[in-house]
Amino acid sequence: MNHSQVRGILEQAAESGATADVLVNDMDEASGRLLTAALAAGGEIPNPARQLRDLVTRLRDRYLDQQILELTRLTAQPNLPEAELLGALEEQKDLRAQKLDELPLGPSVVA
Repeated sequence: MNHSQVRGILEQAAESGATADVLVNDMDEASGRLLTAALAAGGEIPNPARQLRDLVTRLRDRYLDQQILELTRLTAQPNLPEAELLGALEEQKDLRAQKLDELPLGPSVVA
C-alpha cells in the first residue's frame, strides 16, 4: 500500500459520490482489495468528524505547500519582471495564510 493509492481511492470516492460497494467494483484490483480490507476491518472510528477534518487539512496543506514551492521557484528566476515577482510574493503570502485557516468539523457520522 502507498499514499498515492489511498489518495486515489479518496479522490475517486469524492468525485463519484458512490457507495463503497459500487466504488470497489469501479477500482483497479489493488485499490479494490485495499478498500475491501479497510471496510472488512469494521472497527469503530473514534471521532470520525475530527479525523476527516485532519485528513482533509493534511491534503490541503500538501497542495498549498506544492503551490508555494512552485512560486518560490518562480521568484528565484534572475530576470523575472518586478510586477510578476510582486504578484508571486503576494500569492505566496495568501497561500500561507490559507494554511493557517482551520477547517470546520464535518457532520458527525452515526452508523
